[in-house]
Amino acid sequence: MCLTINVTNSQISTINSIEIGENMKKYVIIVLITMMIGGGSLLYYYQIVRPANMTFPAGMTLQTSEGQDFSFDEMKPKLRFVEFFYLGCPDVCPTTTASMQWIRDKLVENGVFGSKVEFLSITIDPEQDTIEMLSSYGKAFKTDITPGWYLLRGSLDETKKLTDKFKFFYQNTSGQVIHSNASFLLDRNNQVINEFGMGDVDFDREQIYQEIMNAIN
Repeated sequence: MCLTINVTNSQISTINSIEIGENMKKYVIIVLITMMIGGGSLLYYYQIVRPANMTFPAGMTLQTSEGQDFSFDEMKPKLRFVEFFYLGCPDVCPTTTASMQWIRDKLVENGVFGSKVEFLSITIDPEQDTIEMLSSYGKAFKTDITPGWYLLRGSLDETKKLTDKFKFFYQNTSGQVIHSNASFLLDRNNQVINEFGMGDVDFDREQIYQEIMNAIN
């Protein structure tokens, strides 16, 4: 990879206008270039390296809210929107699911939900979120009215392995769950296209719907 760093004339002029010695000016320019290289490296990591590593673990099979096996290895090439959640969440999880319901309805209207895009809602609290409870949650949010939206659970080890792949942090301490505020859009090769927030404030359903449609087209 070739990384080009541009220090602008205005930046050099600003440095030159400061009444300091030549050695100090050189030092300031070196520091500025170093900061820009560091910023470029971070940008490269977050835009290319990090998303490329965020995908489903090979060989993993979870269970759906209907008690059926769901193998990541056997998924057909489709866009996928991934939400990590838990049923006891009091705020961002249910509001995110409700917004996903709105997006799903719009995608159904366009005839693409299920055939070209799927939703995966994966619990991060599998000890508490039983298959029966996930099924009830799905009925409450009408995730089951059209094929293509899967509520999934795995073992504790599988959940940790999966969330680690997506750099999604969560911690369950004495029944108190804290977690990242992130959801993910994946391409047909199960690579992350974009990362979004969750909840009323950080989950823009109009933007996400449009990005899904753009990716399909």
